[in-house]
Amino acid sequence: MTSFGEALSRQIDQRGRAEALVRLGACSDGPKVGQAGSQLRSFLSGVAEAAPYLARLMERHDVDAVLERPEDDALGTRFLSDIDAGDAARDLRRAKEQAHLALALGDLSGLWSMSKVTADLSDFADAAVEAALRSASTEVPGDAQGGSVSGITLIAMGKLGARELNYSSDIDLIAVFDAERMDVPAASRLGAKGVAVRIVQRLASILSDRTADGYVFRTDFRLRPDPSSTSVAVSLAQAERYYEQYGQNWERAAHIKARACAGDRDVGDAYLAMIRPFVWRRTLDYWALSDVRAIKAQIHAKVGNPDIRVPGGDVKLGPGGIREVEFFAQTQQLILGGRDPSLRVRGTLDALRALSAAGHVAPDVAANLATDYTTLRDVEHRIQMRQDEASQTLPAEEAHRRPVATLFGEEDLAAFDAGIAATLHRIHDTYADLFEVPGAEQVAPGSLVFTGVDDDPRTVGTLNGMGFSDAGAIIGAVRGWHQGTLAATRSVRARELLTALVPHILAAAARTDDPDTAFARMSQLLAGLPSGVQLFSLFTAHPEALEDVVTLCAASPMLAQQLSGRPSLVEALLGDDEPPVFPNEPSLEGAMDAARRVVSEGRLRHAAELTLGRADPDAVGAALSDLADGAVTLLSEKVRDALRASGVDLPPFCILAFGRLGVRSLTVTSDLDLVFVYDGPPEASEAVLKRVRRLVAALSAPTGQGVLYEIDMKLRPSGGAGPAAVSLSAFNRYHHEAAWMWEAMALTKARVILTEGDLGTEVEAVIEDVLAKPRDPAEVAAAVRDMRGRLLEGQPPRSPLDVKRIEGGLTDTDFLAQYLALTRQVGAERPPRATRAALAYHADAGALSADLAAQVGRAHSLFEAVAQYSRATFGAVPPAALTAPQERRLRQLPGIDGSVLEEVEAAAAAVRAALDVVLPS
Repeated sequence: MTSFGEALSRQIDQRGRAEALVRLGACSDGPKVGQAGSQLRSFLSGVAEAAPYLARLMERHDVDAVLERPEDDALGTRFLSDIDAGDAARDLRRAKEQAHLALALGDLSGLWSMSKVTADLSDFADAAVEAALRSASTEVPGDAQGGSVSGITLIAMGKLGARELNYSSDIDLIAVFDAERMDVPAASRLGAKGVAVRIVQRLASILSDRTADGYVFRTDFRLRPDPSSTSVAVSLAQAERYYEQYGQNWERAAHIKARACAGDRDVGDAYLAMIRPFVWRRTLDYWALSDVRAIKAQIHAKVGNPDIRVPGGDVKLGPGGIREVEFFAQTQQLILGGRDPSLRVRGTLDALRALSAAGHVAPDVAANLATDYTTLRDVEHRIQMRQDEASQTLPAEEAHRRPVATLFGEEDLAAFDAGIAATLHRIHDTYADLFEVPGAEQVAPGSLVFTGVDDDPRTVGTLNGMGFSDAGAIIGAVRGWHQGTLAATRSVRARELLTALVPHILAAAARTDDPDTAFARMSQLLAGLPSGVQLFSLFTAHPEALEDVVTLCAASPMLAQQLSGRPSLVEALLGDDEPPVFPNEPSLEGAMDAARRVVSEGRLRHAAELTLGRADPDAVGAALSDLADGAVTLLSEKVRDALRASGVDLPPFCILAFGRLGVRSLTVTSDLDLVFVYDGPPEASEAVLKRVRRLVAALSAPTGQGVLYEIDMKLRPSGGAGPAAVSLSAFNRYHHEAAWMWEAMALTKARVILTEGDLGTEVEAVIEDVLAKPRDPAEVAAAVRDMRGRLLEGQPPRSPLDVKRIEGGLTDTDFLAQYLALTRQVGAERPPRATRAALAYHADAGALSADLAAQVGRAHSLFEAVAQYSRATFGAVPPAALTAPQERRLRQLPGIDGSVLEEVEAAAAAVRAALDVVLPS
């Protein structure tokens, strides 16, 4: 029987690939070996010189003993026959080192092909996993299986599953158990699952823990179903439920290579039989094909890719690398293998041959890919042999890359680099042809692939280049979306729609000034969705809506929260400029929900337009006021009809709006200042009060559609001490005899928004009479100054951008207009309610200079723009400062040219100066 050493000597005497190493070793002192000839000794010396890890192995182990083994011994028999179950961890590590040494020598000499080396490595791994499993089953304490592996199987995935393991590869495993087959006593405190988990955890420790003797294999269990929420061992039933409900196309592709490698083969066979219909679909449905296309569209693969590099390049994951050949084959297997069983093979080379034989890949293309794939796998092994590192990167430094070339059999480094570059280009051009998606929009500057469990380096680079600070976190979040961890992505349809949307979400976030915040808030929005198909379909049909939502998430935490709580509001972003229509619901409850829906949609649309810098603040204020008028009118009528239907006799009724609603400049966070007036005898008050209470409840009570408005009735006669509704006579008497000056000032903004009969006209007449009364300007000025002082003391500005409260802000512009309205010439008509229109009126009347009117009017316009934007974007509390993008958006609104804060300060100074000029001392 030929020994391994004899076979090596024969191969080396034939020169070929080993020649460079023989030449290198001839000048070096190498390991001491007994009967080896000079050529073999030089070869071994060259290996030790070029690969420090292999040199260490030659020092630690008896090289002669390795060479004396029969050439055709299986690795498991050769090095694992003497495993001591009591010290399996030590023995497995020593056996692995001997196997590594033998395989490296057989590989580097050219004695064994790449396929044999990877198959032998995989067979050794199978045997090691089996030995570790049996050892672990004896170590789990108490009521465990006592050495039995019944009911537990290890499914090999990835390169181990395909028997393509590389020299320093991790091994990907899925641990599956069947409780009914396990030897666990019924009274076990751990139960079958607990026993299985402990055995698998111990198995992983035996294989992957680093000790003084090194490690056996780094073991990865992340390919199991839903690894973020499942234990390291999953039951057969649990796996079946997962793949039926949440299995993804990339998991189908991963299972192409799956096989049982250790443990109870009956359980392994049951698992593979269970997974077969999931992997091999006879008819690939439309949405699955769409998902594959979406993944293809996210891969930036261009013929003649200039990014291909050799020094510092990754021969596995870089352009033209090993992964591209694997993905080339697996994608077509996934699509075609359901109908063609001949394609259901595990190995990459086998898949290329099968695809060619079936006519799906041209023979020359398949042959070239196979040759180039083999070349890169050889290079990968030589990179890893040097230091036993799981790396596929060619060193950038010539001094470190040259030994790799020598191990490959090439002494001319330039020739080696050129050959690898040509290989990478050939692979990538073929791959790019397959993954060219005609008409596909490339929305990102590079690949964005989120399949599998390891972060794709090109995706990391793309995300970094797009401005994200933590690419790993982004990839983890997107991978979670695809795994169905959100309610919105639990359906296959939703996940497939989202696959196509992910690049658009990321690109939109990258276009904001804070991509990380935009993405985080968009993630929160998705996490709040009860389901995703409807919204994802909307985004697919209307990408501009997705762009707006991502931008809004970045700009406004308030809007992001609103959209997360009620994603149906996103449709409001697509609304047109037509006035909203309140549906005529038959019941009060239906009308309440309808009013909330219409108002909330309108509010969101206007808030979004303001936040995005696209809207005229005055027009938004008017539109929001129209919404409020419509909602109040609708619900008032429904309350009235319900009361009348129950036999309540109601007198004519009128609703007065004050404040912002009165002048039609409502903001998205404004409450409603309302006063209720009726025309009837005292005994009608009880019925009217019932109507008011029900109306206020209808307007302000929370429902499934949210809260409509907060209602403020402090401006009614006698304020909080007065009745909720007053008669016309009481309203008239109070304002002529008892009202304070500030109440007369508030009346300048009053507007009737609902009336029955002629009551509204009569109320307006009362207001006109009150406002037209002659007043001492000094007395009015004193009241204004007093109110200014009280407000500044009781409600100081919360930030420099609190344009309502700052001295010289919105309140002061209103006070100026109100002072002029209350001191106007007797007999003059009532001035307009809105401040800017009122200032122009008083300027025309000669009560105010045109310059001052223009200055204060410009200030008021600026303040309104800032206030409307701030309320829409941040809510009731203004921000302390604006970010650069917020500044830019505000400058898109009318009346703002330079620094917002500087313009606010200058405008406030102008208003203060105007007050000093207009108000008598």
